[in-house]
Amino acid sequence: MGVVGGWRDEQFVEALVPSPLPVASPAPALPAPAARTGDDGVLFDVSRPDASGRVTARALRGRLGR
Repeated sequence: MGVVGGWRDEQFVEALVPSPLPVASPAPALPAPAARTGDDGVLFDVSRPDASGRVTARALRGRLGR
């Protein structure tokens, strides 16, 4: 390696190319969802930190009667 303009010549390194990954097998089929009975609706909530810093989902717990 020589010195050009005060800098050392760079030594080129061959590119690192990962070997190809194996082909993944297809995901198994999921079972059909169970039939819903009655007037039960689906409830969603987002938990949020309360004043003490604990994460709760009080609105959902209240709707569930807990």
